[in-house]
Amino acid sequence: MTDFRPISLSNVVAKIIGPVMTNRLRFVLMNIISETQSAFLRGRIISDNILITHEVLHFMDQKCNSKNHSMALKLDMSKAHMLKFGFCRKWVDWTMCLVSTVSYGAPRGFIRTTRGIRQGDPLLPYLFLLCVEGLTCMLRAAKTRHALTGIRISRESPSISHILFADDNMIFCRANEREGSEVKHILGEYEVASGVKN
Repeated sequence: MTDFRPISLSNVVAKIIGPVMTNRLRFVLMNIISETQSAFLRGRIISDNILITHEVLHFMDQKCNSKNHSMALKLDMSKAHMLKFGFCRKWVDWTMCLVSTVSYGAPRGFIRTTRGIRQGDPLLPYLFLLCVEGLTCMLRAAKTRHALTGIRISRESPSISHILFADDNMIFCRANEREGSEVKHILGEYEVASGVKN
């Protein structure tokens, strides 16, 4: 075995390690990812969030003549980052090996992504969920400190400030300058911190 060349095995190694890491990550994500995200997670159905969004938008349409106007913002993440969530350095390094590009055996600088998640890689949707969870935490914190109100469709219902469908996000808030500025501030901070553009 003197002619062993790791680069010739890179696809095989990635195809073995990728699913193993995905299966391990899947169990952790159920405890990390907010209930507002409905994509890619076992036991959650994306159509539930679609139905909730439809009901909230219908409620907003029916109450458009009321004193407290509401607004809905639909965001589409145009680019999708783990240490802040408590993953160990070794895990992050393995992940980066799976998603990095190598030319002639050595990494070749930064490659700007222009497309979404690579088709067929089982790990990348879960990495994206981790990335988007940062935005969820920021929106939840704003709601906790009453900087965002959200929408309540009845007195008994919970207030909904945001719902996520994989890379799409709906933000619900009052249509006033204070809450609009708060959403703009949160999105700006999130873009700087994560590199994800909305």
